Amino acid sequence: MWPRLPGKDRLMQHIPYGYEIIGGKAVIDEEKAWQIRKICENYLSGMSFIAAAEDVGLTMSHCGVKRMI
Repeated sequence: MWPRLPGKDRLMQHIPYGYEIIGGKAVIDEEKAWQIRKICENYLSGMSFIAAAEDVGLTMSHCGVKRMI
């Protein structure tokens, strides 16, 4: 079952990577947030999306990493 948006009748369809739903609210998951920050840092330093994700232990496609950040 999808979590309900606070004060809304519709369900949340997607929980962004780096967040978790606690008590009906999106809360930052610090471990995953660190991964996203590091991927951004790696990409800005010249790494490819795939290499940047692999550096933090994630195996993803180019498009998957691009959508995540």
